[in-house]
Amino acid sequence: MSIQRFFTKTFTIKRQVWSGSSSDESTVGTFKGHKQQTPAQEIATLGIAYGKACQVWCPVGTDVKVGDVIDDGNRYSVRAVNTRDYGINQHLQLTIEGDEV
Repeated sequence: MSIQRFFTKTFTIKRQVWSGSSSDESTVGTFKGHKQQTPAQEIATLGIAYGKACQVWCPVGTDVKVGDVIDDGNRYSVRAVNTRDYGINQHLQLTIEGDEV
């Protein structure tokens, strides 16, 4: 079975988009993914407080970049995007940090 069976949560991708001399956060897409807690050893290298970071697995080819904001009802900043190429379990692994509101 493929990892994609876990991609059940819908996320909205928001990105700063420039128009002329100003920018605004705009929705640039959506995707289905799976969110889980990030292991402590991984977030230590990014300087994120434990408990604020999560990982999201999503399909390879999802248009998400470091610096984007993703939203599933809560806002998260994308801190890292890594491709995991594991046979039938190919996916992107996003490291995200909860935004203060």
